[in-house]
Amino acid sequence: MDAPWVGRFLVLLLAAAAVLTLSDGFSAPAGGSGEDGWSMQVQAEVRGMDGYPVVLPCTFSHPQHSQHSLLQVMWRLGHGSAAAVLFRCTSRPGAAACKPDQQQDQRYRLEGNPREHDLSLRINGATLQDNGRYYCRVEVQGREHVSFEDKMGTRLRVE
Repeated sequence: MDAPWVGRFLVLLLAAAAVLTLSDGFSAPAGGSGEDGWSMQVQAEVRGMDGYPVVLPCTFSHPQHSQHSLLQVMWRLGHGSAAAVLFRCTSRPGAAACKPDQQQDQRYRLEGNPREHDLSLRINGATLQDNGRYYCRVEVQGREHVSFEDKMGTRLRVE
């Protein structure tokens, strides 16, 4: 093998790895579009008042999204292994609402409708302890299980 051929091969290999990473639905930035057709819009920062409700906006689009797919929505505080799942719900085809997990904290509820690509989260009675960075995620389950989450997050500042 000559050196120029090896260099070109490595560049192609890295490009292929980047495309595969994008196709798993996890790498498009908040407010941007993934090469696989996903897009997600969140606000960089939301301010709230102590004791009042606050809404964290999050919308998405997906070219193969079908009204016949099972959707799972998740909101986390923090990122990575230390993240706390604050809200999770499942939207079944034909159902009017996204059904939250049974042990769901009642302060959190979905303000948006996942069937209309709106995953906005409402936090009732926000407190200073709610300050932090929140991340929304959606999973579309069908022929192929795909998921997407924003990577930038929304910073909540409660004053």
